Amino acid sequence: MGVACAPILLWGTLLKERPLVHNRYLGMLAVCLYLIFQSRSRAAIVATLFSCGLMCFALRKFKAFTQGLGAILILVAAYALIQPTAFSNSIAGLTSSVVYKGHDPTQGVLASRESPWQAAVETISSNFWFGTGFGTADTGKEVAEGTGRFSTTRGVNTENGSSYLAIVEWVGMLGVLPFLFVVLALVGKSFHTVRWMVRTGNPSHPAVPLAMVMVAGLIHAAFEDWLFAPGYYLCVFFWSLAFVLVDVAPKSLPDVVPGRPWFFRQAAGSMAPRA
Repeated sequence: MGVACAPILLWGTLLKERPLVHNRYLGMLAVCLYLIFQSRSRAAIVATLFSCGLMCFALRKFKAFTQGLGAILILVAAYALIQPTAFSNSIAGLTSSVVYKGHDPTQGVLASRESPWQAAVETISSNFWFGTGFGTADTGKEVAEGTGRFSTTRGVNTENGSSYLAIVEWVGMLGVLPFLFVVLALVGKSFHTVRWMVRTGNPSHPAVPLAMVMVAGLIHAAFEDWLFAPGYYLCVFFWSLAFVLVDVAPKSLPDVVPGRPWFFRQAAGSMAPRA
């Protein structure tokens, strides 16, 4: 939801459509954001906030961003007034399940990620140049039950806590170079598209939602292991859109001076000399 749906649905609300179509996009976006919130996934929440915020600011849709934030604050305030006890319990539960993931707050926000990250770093140190093999993991345990027929068994699998650590662990520092070039090329295309958005302020380009999906995916992949897992549906979706972005990304920047936000225009108008 955070990588594939939220940026595309937000992009749909920014297009000039009939009121019925616009309201349908808004309804689906509201359901999408609710599901992301209910998932308690910090990676999805951060990826959604960053990609959607970047889209609004790059396209200078400050009004839409303010209205969305205001609607969320109104709903939260109404819930706190109607059910103050339930709201207090919900905040405490969210702090524990989302921010600290059930760990002791004194251990820090990333306590749930430290253990898999440390294990991945140790494996990388042991297999620095060539890795353990693409799609494999050194668990340090003897597997008695063998591999699964249709899916990987837990005994031969391990969590790295990051797609980038996972690919380095699999192929080593030498093998990761081609993957690094692909990711950097994708970052370059996304950055070029964002610059085009800033220059034009026009959401009516197919590269806009694709670039925002790339931004959300690259952020989300820093905390999950799916980016280079060919058997995972989000990996297939992400890289399919990545290859499309390479073809449809804007080739050059237009000679258009980006409009300034309304508060800069108002300030400039108030300081202009009057006849």
